Amino acid sequence: MLLDGDFCFRAARRDDAATVFNITLASIRGLAAASYSRAQLENWMGERTPGVL
Repeated sequence: MLLDGDFCFRAARRDDAATVFNITLASIRGLAAASYSRAQLENWMGERTPGVL
């Protein structure tokens, strides 16, 4: 039984890929922007796409 505030972890599923990709990209752009150049930020994800993590 889960109570408010409890977390339940599960293995990632293929249909999670787009969400994981978008969260990672937002994190890189948001959190790292003050510490890295624009070129570094643009290249951080490399050739990754929501389907290729």
